[in-house]
Amino acid sequence: MSKRALSDEGGCSPKTKRAAKETKPLDPKKFGGKTEEEVCQMLLPDHLAPSLDIIFMGINPGLYSAYLGHHYCNANNHFWPCLYESGLIPKKLGFMEDAEVLNYGIGMSNIVPRTTRSASELSRKEIKEWSKVMIERMQELKPLVICFNGKGIYEIYTGGKCTVGIQEEPLPGTDIVCNKHHIVVAVVNNISIFRWCMSCLLLLAEQPHTRNEATS
Repeated sequence: MSKRALSDEGGCSPKTKRAAKETKPLDPKKFGGKTEEEVCQMLLPDHLAPSLDIIFMGINPGLYSAYLGHHYCNANNHFWPCLYESGLIPKKLGFMEDAEVLNYGIGMSNIVPRTTRSASELSRKEIKEWSKVMIERMQELKPLVICFNGKGIYEIYTGGKCTVGIQEEPLPGTDIVCNKHHIVVAVVNNISIFRWCMSCLLLLAEQPHTRNEATS
């Protein structure tokens, strides 16, 4: 993969830089009385194993995911229904059952493990350093497909532009798919994540042997 020098200052991409504004304090009632600082110390567990068909890769844990200990737990996030509708899993799952995706050859992780209110709080240096760690882990685990939930962070790592969908420069033995970040509220975003999941499914269909086929 091509790489370019990146600034060690600033957020994860120029698009995330916005005029400074007052941030509303966190409502402790939403997090069992914990302060934002306490929630940010909590970690979201990965669901990983060797030779998975797909690993869904987020940028970093948000407050709700870290507090609840589950991936894609925002009530407005369409990830879980679309995962089922795409045909990637045979039954409907919710965020409380996220660990069950391993039964279907699917994993979940984040590039940066640190919890923040917004991904814009991550520095480019932090993203770059953790990207290297992530790539090393993926080379060890050897999934067939990695789906990045946020093409901006993938662009920072590669030092170039990418379009939503299947990427032209995969890791050795691993295909890469990128999706827009913030796949949450609007219907158009529901369609976006549905197509994202379908792209993964099509990639798997092109593989001569998948983990599931090998064990059937």
